[in-house]
Amino acid sequence: MTGEASRRHETRSGTGGGKECKEVILNGTSLSNNPTFKPVFVDWNGNPKDKEHMIGVDYKTCISYCGNKSEKAQWSTFAPQFTAWLLPFIALTAQFPYQASTTWGNLMSGIITVGSPALATFSLVLTFLNARWIHKRCAETVDLLPKRTFHDREKQKIVKSIFKSMKKVLSVAQQEPYERVQDIRISNDLDGDLLWDEHWWKMLAAAVQKTKRGYTASFVHQLLWVNIAFAFSMVDAFGSENIGNNATAFGLAIALVWQWETPIVMGWVLVGTQAVDNGVRTAIAEINDPNRNAINGLLPRATGFFEPYQLHRIRGDIQGDRRRTGPISNYARHFVWIYRADFMVEFYRRVVDPSLSQISIYMENESKWKRVSFVHIVYATGLALLLQWSTAGASVFLNYLTPTQGLACRSGGILIYAVNATLILFLILASSLISEYWAAEKYYYGPKRRLRWYEPLSLVGYIAILLRTIGKFLAIVNAAWICVHCLLEFTNFYENCWCKTTYFERGESGYWVLGSDAELRQYANITEVWGGASALAIMIPTLFVAFFMVAHHHYKL
Repeated sequence: MTGEASRRHETRSGTGGGKECKEVILNGTSLSNNPTFKPVFVDWNGNPKDKEHMIGVDYKTCISYCGNKSEKAQWSTFAPQFTAWLLPFIALTAQFPYQASTTWGNLMSGIITVGSPALATFSLVLTFLNARWIHKRCAETVDLLPKRTFHDREKQKIVKSIFKSMKKVLSVAQQEPYERVQDIRISNDLDGDLLWDEHWWKMLAAAVQKTKRGYTASFVHQLLWVNIAFAFSMVDAFGSENIGNNATAFGLAIALVWQWETPIVMGWVLVGTQAVDNGVRTAIAEINDPNRNAINGLLPRATGFFEPYQLHRIRGDIQGDRRRTGPISNYARHFVWIYRADFMVEFYRRVVDPSLSQISIYMENESKWKRVSFVHIVYATGLALLLQWSTAGASVFLNYLTPTQGLACRSGGILIYAVNATLILFLILASSLISEYWAAEKYYYGPKRRLRWYEPLSLVGYIAILLRTIGKFLAIVNAAWICVHCLLEFTNFYENCWCKTTYFERGESGYWVLGSDAELRQYANITEVWGGASALAIMIPTLFVAFFMVAHHHYKL
C-alpha cells in the first residue's frame, strides 16, 4: 500500500475529526473508496459555499473523511485540561457538610450534594431562613412580655438571656433529630425555675459552641487555593491566544457547572453547623442534671413521629431522612423544627405572662408556624433553582453557542444533569411533605394503632417511600453522570462527527466548523459569549456567599 493510499485508508477509518482529518479535507485529498466524492463546504448558516469563503464542512463530508469514531485520548491534552478545569473542584468536595452518624450516611451526603446541588442549596437556604426566623421570633417575643412591675422586668431580663442562648442552640439543632418533652408543667411560680433554665441554656449554648464547625486552616487554604487556581485558568482562557479555541471553551464550561460548590461549602460554615454528629445530643447528656428531666429544652430522639413505624413489605420507613443526622437532611426536619422551636419560645412567654391562655400552644399557633414553614419552602426552592440553573445554565449556554452552535453532546450532557438535579429536588421534597401529611393523619387514626398495608394511609406511606427512593437513586446516577461527562470531555470522546456537527439538533444539515480561532472570534462573538456565561456563573454564587455572610454577621450565627 502506497503512502498516499495508506493515508486515505487511515482517514476513512475514522479519527473523529482530528487535525489530520481536517488537513486532508482542506488539502482536497480524494477518498480511496469514493474518488469522485467532493467535500461540501458551508457557511455559518450551513449553506453550500466555495472553499475560499467557507467556514466548515457538512455532516456527510465529515463522516466520509473522518468516520464516526471519536478521537483517541491523549495524555498531553487530558492532563492540563483536567487539572485546570476539574481537579480543584473535586478536591473541594472534601469540605462538604458530612457530619452524619455513619460512613454510608456521609457517603450519601456527598453523592446527594453532587447529584443535586439544588437539593443541597434548598437544605442550606432553609437552614438559614429558619435560623433567621428563630432570632426574630425570640426578639419579638421579648418585646411582647409584660413590663408593668419591677418583677415583670426582672423576668423579662431572664427570659431574654434564655432566648439568647436558646436561639443559638436551636439554630444548630436543625442538623439533628430531636423532640421536645411532651408534658411540661406551666406554673406561675417559676422564678427559681427560670434562673435554673437560664443557667441550663447558657451551659448548653457554651457546650454546643465548642463543637461548632469554624474556619479551620485547612478549610480556608483549600477554598482559597481552589478559587486562585480557577482565577488563573480564567485569565489564561481569556488570553488572546486562547479566545475562540474550542477546547478552552469546553473546559471553561466544565468549570462553570461546578461553581455552586463555593457558596454551599461556605454557607454551611457560616450558618453554624456542628463539626461532629450528634453534637447537641452529646452536649445535653453532659450538662443535664440527672434529677431533672431535660428542663423545658431539647430531648434528642431518633424520630419525630409518635412511633417508629415501618411499612409492610417495603424496607424503608416513612420518616425517611428526618431521623438522619447531618446538615444535608435538614430539609426533612423542617416542619418538626419550626413547630418545636415555636413551642419553646411560646412556652416561656406564657410562663412569664399569666394573662395568656394556658390552652394548647400547638392549637393556638398552628396556623402561624405552618405559614412560616411553607413560606420558607417557597423561598428556599426559588433560591435553590437560581443557583442550580445559573451555573448549569451558563455551562449549557456556553456549549450551545460554541461553534458549531446547537444542542449537542456537551450542552445536552449538562442539560441532562441540571434537569435531573431539579427533578431530584422536587421528588425528595414531595416525599418529605407526604411524610408530614402521613404523620398528621396517623395521629387522628391513633398513634399506637398499626395500619393494614391496604389502607389508604398506608398507600400514602408507600408513595412517600417510593418518591424518596427514586430521588436518591437518581441522585446517585446523576452524580456519576456529571463525573463521567467531564471525563468524556477531557478524553476526546465528544470529538466525533455526530457531536461536532450538532447532529442531534440539525441532523444531516449540521456542519463541522473548520475555521481558525481568529475567524471564530470575528464571526461568532466568542468574547461576548464567554464573558456572559462566566459572569452569570460567577456573579450569582458570589451573591449567595454575600447573602450568607450578611446573615451570619447580622444574626451572629
